[in-house]
Amino acid sequence: MNRRAFITLLGGAAAAWPLAARAQQPRKIYRVGLLVSGAPMGAADKRRQTFLSALAAHGFVDGQNLVFVQRSADARPERLDGLATELKAANVDVIVTFGYPARWPPKSRPETYRSS
Repeated sequence: MNRRAFITLLGGAAAAWPLAARAQQPRKIYRVGLLVSGAPMGAADKRRQTFLSALAAHGFVDGQNLVFVQRSADARPERLDGLATELKAANVDVIVTFGYPARWPPKSRPETYRSS
């Protein structure tokens, strides 16, 4: 192999190296907090299935790039504020609420939570 071919080969490998390294980096895994005012949602729960279907339509799949952290008040609304704080401490990316009373704790602390 002559010197010119060797330098061309070495330069091509150096240019392709960052592309290969970037392709091997894992995708971000999003942590979704589920705050439920009633009983915990199981895997077969219709609300959960509908939510997962909507997320899957946008490329978010449970177990691949999503992890769910669920807290349930078990129909005891006085527990919701503490459970919302637990989810925030669990470092979730977003908190999704299910049930009417579950929406109130984030509203009671507007400096900490944002609702749309």
